[in-house]
Amino acid sequence: DVTGFGILGHALNMAEQSKVTIEIQTLPVIKWTPKIAETLRIPLLEGEGVETAGGALVSVSPRKMDELLKALSDKDCKGYEIGVVVEKGDGKAYVRKDVKVLEILSL
Repeated sequence: DVTGFGILGHALNMAEQSKVTIEIQTLPVIKWTPKIAETLRIPLLEGEGVETAGGALVSVSPRKMDELLKALSDKDCKGYEIGVVVEKGDGKAYVRKDVKVLEILSL
């Protein structure tokens, strides 16, 4: 659950516990949220928005990703591939400078 610490905070926790590096490449956000975050000076696009309607951050192998996304869709849940896990790493997580922002009508 990414509520409270933002997606970057939770990715960092996962990376530290697993001793990997996580690169966040895509940020799915509710439409117009980036403009609101900019106006309010919330670091949403840096992965530090502490939104209260966060989703779950889950890591699966690349070969299982499509299966998980289909299973979620079959249950009327939305899922998004947001990044990659490097097998061995330094326990860090980061949002790419050129992060893709995916504005959607609802999460």
